[in-house]
Amino acid sequence: MQHIQPSELIPEWLVDAEISIDEVDEKLMDELHRFSPFGIDNQQPLFLARNVRFFEVRKVGESRNHLRFRFRKSTGHVLSGIGFNMGKALPEDSIGEGTCDIVFSVDANDYNGMRTPQAVVQDVSFVSTAQPVLTEPSITTSEVPA
Repeated sequence: MQHIQPSELIPEWLVDAEISIDEVDEKLMDELHRFSPFGIDNQQPLFLARNVRFFEVRKVGESRNHLRFRFRKSTGHVLSGIGFNMGKALPEDSIGEGTCDIVFSVDANDYNGMRTPQAVVQDVSFVSTAQPVLTEPSITTSEVPA
C-alpha cells in the first residue's frame, strides 16, 4: 500500500502566463474578453505576477470575507483587485504598503458608470512580510498559443 507524502498535498496552480501588473490595462481586458464566454470547458486565463507593489489590502463585505487590493503600477497608476472569500487569510482588517506575488485573472469592474480592469486574485503570498497569507502553491506556466 502506498502512502501519500505531505509534499504531494501542496496545492498547485496552472497559470497561462507570468506577466507584470503593468500589462493589465483596458487593451488586455478587451483582448481577453474576445475568448469569452468562460466556463467549465473554457476557463478564464490565469496569470502570475511577482513582486507586485500594493499600498493597501483590506477586508471588505458585510462579513469581512473578501479582500480589496490596491496595487501600484510602475507608472504610478492604480490597479484595483478583489479576492473573493479570502478574508480569513488576512489576520488584520487591513495592511499598508508592501509587495506580494499573486495568481489572478483579469475582469472588468463596472462602478459608477466607469469600466476599468481589475485583478481577480485567486491566491497571494505577501513577500515584503515574508509571511504567506495562503498556502503558497507550486506554479506551472502552460504554453499559450499566440
